[in-house]
Amino acid sequence: MEVWEVAHEYQVVRDDDWYFDPVRVIGVFRTEVDAQRVRDRASGLPGFAETRTFEGEIGVVVSRYRLDEMHWTEGFVRVES
Repeated sequence: MEVWEVAHEYQVVRDDDWYFDPVRVIGVFRTEVDAQRVRDRASGLPGFAETRTFEGEIGVVVSRYRLDEMHWTEGFVRVES
């Protein structure tokens, strides 16, 4: 089974370098249509409307996830600020 996550992510510049703030999950939906509808609504809300991704798009994104499956299969590197 798959679900659709609507999340908010955006870029932050610190010391002339790019960073992402943590992802904020807005909601998880059964259909892509419902997720896109919520994305459109959230994209106009204060805060969400003013932030952009690296590509210059509004930082509210829709992602497909399969349930009962590990999605992050590697570790991560911590960057000191």
